[in-house]
Amino acid sequence: MAKYDFKCKKCEHIQEEVLKISERDTAKISCAKCGSKSEYTFTPTNFYMHLRGDGWPSKTIREKNARAKRNQVMGQKQKDHVAKPELAPNYDGVRTGTWENAQAMAHDAGKNTQSYTPLIAKEKAKKIKPHKTLKKVG
Repeated sequence: MAKYDFKCKKCEHIQEEVLKISERDTAKISCAKCGSKSEYTFTPTNFYMHLRGDGWPSKTIREKNARAKRNQVMGQKQKDHVAKPELAPNYDGVRTGTWENAQAMAHDAGKNTQSYTPLIAKEKAKKIKPHKTLKKVG
């Protein structure tokens, strides 16, 4: 569908009509003011066309790109908001301050304590070593 300007032959009133492209030359449009016959006038600045449906390339590509960008952002948000559980130092469900304390409690209870050794090593590796103080020069 496209908009066309029709000019009245009698009173020179210009009116817009929305017609199919194939109907433009055969349309019998009468003037809205005086009722006499109007004829098509070409005005290049007043061109309007409405493309219906989803098959038009510019619209499809634009929507596809927008969906891809949205999915990428949402995927990252989901990754960022997933809780990452961390095993807390404990023995038999009772939380302790360190894995060494948990190992000691297990040893006192007569349990096997070998499973605590890698956890104690990780805990020691994470602890921050104190920084060396810098001497002022000068």
